[in-house]
Amino acid sequence: MTSVACSADLLIDSFDDISGWSGSVIAQGTAPGHPVQEGTGSLVADYTPYGSDNYHINRYVSLDLSPAVIGASEAAISLWMWIGKMTVTARLDWLCFETSPGHHFEYDPQPWNYTLPIGWNQLLIAQSSFTVAGSPDWSNITNIRIFTSA
Repeated sequence: MTSVACSADLLIDSFDDISGWSGSVIAQGTAPGHPVQEGTGSLVADYTPYGSDNYHINRYVSLDLSPAVIGASEAAISLWMWIGKMTVTARLDWLCFETSPGHHFEYDPQPWNYTLPIGWNQLLIAQSSFTVAGSPDWSNITNIRIFTSA
């Protein structure tokens, strides 16, 4: 049996401070009524379309996300996503962890047209579920990209 560790073992970002994030119109979610799952803040995206109804959020980082850093043989990425309106298209389109341009791990949820209910939704994604482009390295992640739709 393979042990799977997730964000409880290594926090990638709490969104308590979103100053390093860029992309679609984003705001720090800390006011009463803003959705906060863990910590004291959240990243709130203003759903103004990027391209054709896609929303792009990006952060340059220097992270070691290899399973060895948490003492596991396999790791998983845990992402909490708040769906605040009723729409059949609000979802994570893809999640990308990049080592350098053209070298990344990409997760594309299947089926492509899945839906999430209103409220908090935890996405727990094993690293083995990511497809590989080029020669990326989990121990040298330099960019996190998130694409969503609404």
